[in-house]
Amino acid sequence: MKKLHGPDSEFVNTFGTTLKDTISCLVYLIAIGGSFISPWIGIACYIFIAIIWFIPERRVEKKIA
Repeated sequence: MKKLHGPDSEFVNTFGTTLKDTISCLVYLIAIGGSFISPWIGIACYIFIAIIWFIPERRVEKKIA
């Protein structure tokens, strides 16, 4: 995003790396590894990630308002 919008753009500052991004990547890795043990581990992780992304991002809401 920084290449497209520039490092000082409002868009990049609003949508920078968030805790959701980091948690999602870690849970995806757990889901992939856990799927070798039991498919239900992977399914549960993917559902957890989907639920996380339904939670609105507060920074975006503040910028819109």
